[in-house]
Amino acid sequence: GKKFLKRLIIFRQHNVYGKDRGEEHVIPEFIKKIKNIKSKKGKIHIKGTGNEIRSWIIIEVQKNMFR
Repeated sequence: GKKFLKRLIIFRQHNVYGKDRGEEHVIPEFIKKIKNIKSKKGKIHIKGTGNEIRSWIIIEVQKNMFR
Protein backbone atom coordinates (compact mmCIF):
# COMPACT_ATOMS: atom_id res chain seq x y z
CA GLY A 1 0.00 0.00 0.00
CA LYS A 2 2.74 2.52 0.85
CA LYS A 3 4.28 2.17 -2.58
CA PHE A 4 1.09 3.13 -4.46
CA LEU A 5 -1.00 5.15 -2.01
CA LYS A 6 0.47 8.38 -0.72
CA ARG A 7 -2.73 9.51 1.00
CA LEU A 8 -5.83 7.50 1.76
CA ILE A 9 -8.91 8.56 3.69
CA ILE A 10 -11.51 6.03 4.80
CA PHE A 11 -14.82 7.65 5.59
CA ARG A 12 -17.76 5.74 7.04
CA GLN A 13 -20.90 7.78 7.00
CA HIS A 14 -23.47 7.22 9.71
CA ASN A 15 -26.61 9.08 10.73
CA VAL A 16 -26.91 11.07 7.51
CA TYR A 17 -30.28 12.43 6.43
CA GLY A 18 -31.58 14.66 3.66
CA LYS A 19 -32.61 14.77 0.03
CA ASP A 20 -32.14 11.56 -1.98
CA ARG A 21 -31.30 9.45 1.10
CA GLY A 22 -34.43 7.34 0.71
CA GLU A 23 -37.32 6.64 3.02
CA GLU A 24 -35.91 3.62 4.84
CA HIS A 25 -33.71 5.55 7.27
CA VAL A 26 -34.42 6.47 10.89
CA ILE A 27 -35.61 10.06 10.52
CA PRO A 28 -38.08 9.46 7.63
CA GLU A 29 -39.37 6.31 9.38
CA PHE A 30 -39.86 8.23 12.63
CA ILE A 31 -41.75 11.00 10.82
CA LYS A 32 -44.01 8.40 9.14
CA LYS A 33 -44.78 6.81 12.51
CA ILE A 34 -45.61 10.18 14.08
CA LYS A 35 -47.94 11.09 11.19
CA ASN A 36 -49.65 7.70 11.37
CA ILE A 37 -50.15 7.89 15.14
CA LYS A 38 -51.30 11.52 14.96
CA SER A 39 -53.93 10.68 12.33
CA LYS A 40 -55.30 7.94 14.61
CA LYS A 41 -55.09 10.14 17.73
CA GLY A 42 -52.84 7.56 19.37
CA LYS A 43 -49.87 7.82 21.69
CA ILE A 44 -46.23 7.86 20.73
CA HIS A 45 -44.11 5.30 22.60
CA ILE A 46 -40.39 5.99 22.58
CA LYS A 47 -38.02 3.31 23.85
CA GLY A 48 -35.13 4.08 26.15
CA THR A 49 -34.62 6.24 29.20
CA GLY A 50 -34.77 9.57 27.40
CA ASN A 51 -31.10 10.21 28.10
CA GLU A 52 -29.82 8.71 24.84
CA ILE A 53 -28.04 11.08 22.46
CA ARG A 54 -27.54 10.70 18.70
CA SER A 55 -25.81 13.03 16.28
CA TRP A 56 -27.12 13.59 12.76
CA ILE A 57 -25.71 15.41 9.76
CA ILE A 58 -27.60 16.58 6.70
CA ILE A 59 -26.20 15.20 3.44
CA GLU A 60 -25.61 18.66 1.89
CA VAL A 61 -23.30 19.64 4.77
CA GLN A 62 -21.46 16.34 4.55
CA LYS A 63 -20.91 16.74 0.79
CA ASN A 64 -19.34 20.16 1.32
CA MET A 65 -16.80 18.66 3.74
CA PHE A 66 -15.07 16.89 0.85
CA ARG A 67 -14.86 19.71 -1.67
